[in-house]
Amino acid sequence: MSIYNQSIKIIGPINFSNFKKNNYLISNLPLSSNKKKSIHSIIDHYSVIKKINSKSQNYDFIRSQLLPIFGIGKWTVDMFCIFHLGLLNIWPIGDLGFINAYKKYYRDPNLKSLSNNIDKWGDFTTIVTWYLWSTYDSEPLYI
Repeated sequence: MSIYNQSIKIIGPINFSNFKKNNYLISNLPLSSNKKKSIHSIIDHYSVIKKINSKSQNYDFIRSQLLPIFGIGKWTVDMFCIFHLGLLNIWPIGDLGFINAYKKYYRDPNLKSLSNNIDKWGDFTTIVTWYLWSTYDSEPLYI
């Protein structure tokens, strides 16, 4: 049985209100102690996360709000900005899929031209990222 299915059996539907209501059950989930600590940290900082929106904050502000939360790193911030906020100028340099697709498509195995290309892409880096992901992954990307 998958971790997801085991977790549903323990805590019920996977959503914020259920995690908050059944906070005491998080310790029973089939996850590492760091992942459990991350869930608790996200619950504790949920009001900060909910206040973030693409219209009122820039990337540096969003990073400054999210990175202090245990379990959230630069990759998570980038994915939050791309998929939740819909920001168009995110280049997820920490994403292995992005890096591998970039290396393959641009024939730049040592990333020597990455900075120049990011400058060329300007405010549309996220869109280029989507296209690069789509060339590397066999699954379509639905946004």
